Amino acid sequence: MSGKVIHAADVTGAEGTEGIRAALVDAFAQVRAAVAAEQRITLVVPADDLLGHRGPERGAYVGALVGIARAVAFEGARAGRRINVLAVPSGTELSDAEVDGYIADGLSGQVVTVGTALIGKVAP
Repeated sequence: MSGKVIHAADVTGAEGTEGIRAALVDAFAQVRAAVAAEQRITLVVPADDLLGHRGPERGAYVGALVGIARAVAFEGARAGRRINVLAVPSGTELSDAEVDGYIADGLSGQVVTVGTALIGKVAP
């Protein structure tokens, strides 16, 4: 099973809800295509956005991505689908190969954090 890495869009300054909606529709379409292709999926998000530290719009968007990951993991468990969220420190750029190194084989439906930004905090 090959891997698909999907990086969260930057929804900063989204006009109303339309920019966030468009970003979610795009992410959902990418996840759906990866599921159809039987690919392992990793959604890469800024760790600060998990707790809404950079605004409610970004927090809501990233929260929705986590929800997508958990739903796909739960519904696809029997079929062996694998999807996770990798939360990285803001400004961190990782190649797809580097992202793959953070996710253990067999892991699904989890939020994996990189760095120390969320130590001691309850993340979704």
